[in-house]
Amino acid sequence: MKKKYSNIFDKENTYIPIKNNFYIDFIKSLLSVGITKLNGGLGTNFHLFVIEKYITAIFKKKTTVQKNKLTLKMPLDSFRYFEMHYGYKFLNNINIKNYLDISSPRFFPFYLAEKKNIEKTVMVNPDIKDIELTKETYNLLSIENKIEFKNELMQDTLFSESVFDLTSSISVLEHIPIDYIPSILESIKKVTKNNGYFLVSIPVAKESFEEYIDFNEYGLDNINENGFYFGQRFHDEELMKELFYSVFGEPIQAKYISEKKRDFFFENRFQKINDPNYKYWNEASMFKENFEEVKSIDEMKGIGVAIYLFKIVKN
Repeated sequence: MKKKYSNIFDKENTYIPIKNNFYIDFIKSLLSVGITKLNGGLGTNFHLFVIEKYITAIFKKKTTVQKNKLTLKMPLDSFRYFEMHYGYKFLNNINIKNYLDISSPRFFPFYLAEKKNIEKTVMVNPDIKDIELTKETYNLLSIENKIEFKNELMQDTLFSESVFDLTSSISVLEHIPIDYIPSILESIKKVTKNNGYFLVSIPVAKESFEEYIDFNEYGLDNINENGFYFGQRFHDEELMKELFYSVFGEPIQAKYISEKKRDFFFENRFQKINDPNYKYWNEASMFKENFEEVKSIDEMKGIGVAIYLFKIVKN
């Protein structure tokens, strides 16, 4: 598989910060997401849902504006708008009582558990810092559904077989080295009920490759190539068949979102990390304008994201 080496940080540090007024940016954010919603932008309901929850928490004096400036301006970013929109849409007419989530961005299982009134939600996450932050966030936002947190690897969990109506993993499995994926997918199939569902989103490209980045974002110390660490994997059609279809069969629903201009995603990510003047408030509009839906991975102009719903069938 090809490898791409990416410098995440601007080592020359050439950006000159401009002092922005948070309240002006927040109003811009609301106007931008409102206009994007009217123009058919995806994921805007999630954006507004998170803003509503945080504003409610601020008025209840459970937190402050100062602590949540970035979230209030940009509650979602990049592919999250597409993943959350289609993820929820795929599940809209499915009854879910027992739900397992594997390390997804925390607002997706939160939204799903609340909107669908799920009886029991279990969240598995091996990153202790991230799971503690999720607990803190859920307490802050007063989620009423019962949530059980497990700080462990999915393949190490001791769930009984056929427990969950739904298992989800949004934008996670690409960050795990490929050798571990088969055992994780088999574990997912084992704990999900027959005729249950597996929802997953994954970065894709016409030709698969692995991206290595110049800092150890995910704590994978054993995968270091000349100062670059494994960051994520982009899957082509053949790799999806090899890893996912071989375990779950063909997806019953799928959506593919592609860059309109090659390398927009990587250029945008670099700017977002390094430029103190990045327009966080314009994220929803920016991704609506620079990505488009295509019919397959092979039609991708650059990189993108695929969202799949698999139905679990056990012999």
